[in-house]
Amino acid sequence: MAPTLSGKLLLGNINCNHEEWLAVRSNSIGSSEIPILLHQSPWQSVHDLYELKKSKNSLIFENDAMWWGKQLESLILQKFTLQTGIKHVQPFAIYADVSTDVATASPDAWLYDETVNQWGIGEVKNVSAYKRHEWTDTCPEHYRSQLLWQLGVTGLSWGYLIAKCDHELIFYKIYSSPEEFRRMLIIAKEFMFAVENNLPYTSKIKGTAVSSPTDQTTVIFDGDNSIFETFNNLQILKSEYEQKLKECDKQLKEIKEDFIALAKTAKIIISKENTWKVEIKQVNKKSFVVPSSSYKVVKLKTI
Repeated sequence: MAPTLSGKLLLGNINCNHEEWLAVRSNSIGSSEIPILLHQSPWQSVHDLYELKKSKNSLIFENDAMWWGKQLESLILQKFTLQTGIKHVQPFAIYADVSTDVATASPDAWLYDETVNQWGIGEVKNVSAYKRHEWTDTCPEHYRSQLLWQLGVTGLSWGYLIAKCDHELIFYKIYSSPEEFRRMLIIAKEFMFAVENNLPYTSKIKGTAVSSPTDQTTVIFDGDNSIFETFNNLQILKSEYEQKLKECDKQLKEIKEDFIALAKTAKIIISKENTWKVEIKQVNKKSFVVPSSSYKVVKLKTI
């Protein structure tokens, strides 16, 4: 019992292949990660996610709150079904849209509303009592974005954000937003493109730059342009830069050789009567120091 997802791909089952599950998470953006890219997450920054994806390690260390949340999911869904009459099935799987290779989702539950004969998604949260004030007429924005991402990936039109807070069950019905999902997808593609090609990433949401350790250049991607065109432009700039660098190295080498040759025959002229040889000290491969008196004007003269 599950919805028919046209154009969607079942990538793995969390209960049967943990290695595959982690591989999929490492190379895609899941629903719990999209709020990070939108600067909505209270727990992780874009830089944290960038470093995590670069390391190819999406292993999640489960804390006590996460453990209790997982254990209570089934009970929370049972209570939701009792209150609403909407049936639920827990898929324990990860899905992707075949039209993109970066967007994945692993819903907590499929929901089935018999009154309209439609499937939806259930996202379950176990909320501590001191966070109750965040759940008012609207739900926290990062959880809403998480559910919108799942709806966009699966192609379903509605879902419920279901939260247990102390002894209270709170739920919000959220409808899919193709426009918001399209915007999220552009951001996710640009982020993963930067990760996979070892490029810096600059978020367009708040202008936060994330650079790889070996490259401090800031690259701002424009979501309205083709990302492959951006890549080609970068490749061209890189080639031009490397060519100019070779020319500079060649000129520097020639100047260095000329300077060394000049230094061998140079003299310091202080007066008509006295002449001293120049002492040349090499500081590094590209610079030299000619020591002189601090109170006399020293000139170099070629003999």
